[in-house]
Amino acid sequence: MSDKRLAEFEHTIHTGGRVLKELINVAKSNRLNVPPEGLKDLKGIVLIHSHKGAAVVGWEQGNGAAFKVLGEDAGGPILSAPIPMLLQKFTVGLQIGYNSVFTMLAIYDDVVFADMMRVDTAGMVMGKDIVLTGLQDEVTSTAANTYHATSVHAMPADQAEANKLKHRKPVRAITVSDSFMIIDVSLYGGSLAVDVEKLVGVYGGGATVPQVLADTVPAPAGIKEAASGLRQELAQLQAAVDKSAAFLANAKVEAAKLYSLS
Repeated sequence: MSDKRLAEFEHTIHTGGRVLKELINVAKSNRLNVPPEGLKDLKGIVLIHSHKGAAVVGWEQGNGAAFKVLGEDAGGPILSAPIPMLLQKFTVGLQIGYNSVFTMLAIYDDVVFADMMRVDTAGMVMGKDIVLTGLQDEVTSTAANTYHATSVHAMPADQAEANKLKHRKPVRAITVSDSFMIIDVSLYGGSLAVDVEKLVGVYGGGATVPQVLADTVPAPAGIKEAASGLRQELAQLQAAVDKSAAFLANAKVEAAKLYSLS
């Protein structure tokens, strides 16, 4: 059982690398829907590859890996050992088709990240999905030609949790998709929580989330190897986002000049 869960999580982390690559490719085309905060001062990230099918009502499910950002050096962000996550969403709205969704959740607050890593709550979330699908051509992919925006709002389990999260920086979802959706404008409710069964299978029955994040419980060699390349890819994504932001800012300046001459 343990070996199976370990192999599954190694695959999830490798898929996290694909999530970052997809985001990098779309950022290089200057079409990535980047939050206003950018990718600076991150406290944590969650990488998720999910699948969504819908016809008015729909269901989306995926596995992910959460990392605490411990700092940064010349090689890029320094990431903790990964925590297995599970996403499940029920959706309703103007939607029909199928989506393969690549998501990075950007967390800018330590309190918000710690709350997301709790294992004593269901991790209830709600939000909206908007997908406008473009056509693939010889130069760009379907993901680069598709507009995909997702919002994520935590639903506190009680008033104490609500008070703790009040006035904290929100979680931002950066998403792209290989979309076969004809249209998707929908609302969702569901859960994004630590996959406790997989956490036990990977790190052992006595391991806790804080211990894994603090590296006091050693990560298996396969997990370390799978996660090692993500740091470089996250740094590449940050560079691509910065370059895209500079390009778009310059384009706005040039557009303003042309408007003033008209």
